[in-house]
Amino acid sequence: MKKLIQKELTYLEYDKISTVPFNRDVLLRLKKAMKKFKELRPEHLVVHIGVLAKDSVYHGVTYKKGVEYVVDSNTRKYFWQKGLLEKPEILYATFHTYDTMDDMWEGYNTFDSVTSTESSAEKLTGQAILLGVEFSSTKLKKGGYVTALNFASTGIYPEKFPKTFSGQTNTVEKLTLFKEELIILDEANLGQKVGQSVLTAFLMALKCHKIKGTEDKVIDFIKKFEECYSDCTSKDKDGVTHAVEEIYKQQPGIFGWGSSYNDLPPQISFVLQNIDNYVLGVKTQRYVAKPATKDSIGMNYYSSYSKKHGHTALSTYLKKAA
Repeated sequence: MKKLIQKELTYLEYDKISTVPFNRDVLLRLKKAMKKFKELRPEHLVVHIGVLAKDSVYHGVTYKKGVEYVVDSNTRKYFWQKGLLEKPEILYATFHTYDTMDDMWEGYNTFDSVTSTESSAEKLTGQAILLGVEFSSTKLKKGGYVTALNFASTGIYPEKFPKTFSGQTNTVEKLTLFKEELIILDEANLGQKVGQSVLTAFLMALKCHKIKGTEDKVIDFIKKFEECYSDCTSKDKDGVTHAVEEIYKQQPGIFGWGSSYNDLPPQISFVLQNIDNYVLGVKTQRYVAKPATKDSIGMNYYSSYSKKHGHTALSTYLKKAA
């Protein structure tokens, strides 16, 4: 363990140290943080600074040896700068040395879990900002796609992300892989009916159909879904109509549309199958979920989607992206 250096800093000295580049969007949690920092307490005078011991390349950006970042107290820093909290004269800083920016990210998360109420969604906003993506729609701006990103990553890249839990060590990698798809969905300004199951399916379908050149049909599906499009003029219904009738109409339907681990895969499969049917122009009278077998991909669309759409092509896409 590297030796810690502790010393006093004047407020002006502290204020000159930059915020760590993957810090969350402070504005999104302003109201919650105001309750926590409504008055200056002695505990608020303790801050933590990260120092980079070597040059480090982090997600394509080179950070130089010796650079210093505030890794804990950035919300207070914002409040002090904006005059929302009484500025201290002296702060008590602990300087932590990190060999790489990956190490500093781990340190940032350690402080965060101890000293703040930041959620996984809030962490995600900071990581998106690091990648140069600042969403404008309410759902994505608040990081309301954590579960969807995890399930989509496992669905498309099962070898790379075999588990769907929210691991903080690979979230930036997942964001990078689905960056273009998230930007498309941000522009669509998705509504309340797009829960985590639907959002997962949208991410997976956009990724796969881009490879096949049918991405526009998926975007058309998304637009019609948002408009609550439904054509029930015949017994045979298109994919959008099946999805709208199930998700928009009064429940219970085929699914309860819960958000537990076991609820999500069949719901995602339902949306994925209806997207594919819409892209292919296939109409059906009802949704039939046949289980996958050893010899067949079957109709379990979530677990078999990457194989169904050609994982080799996706692997080639990953190599080109790298």
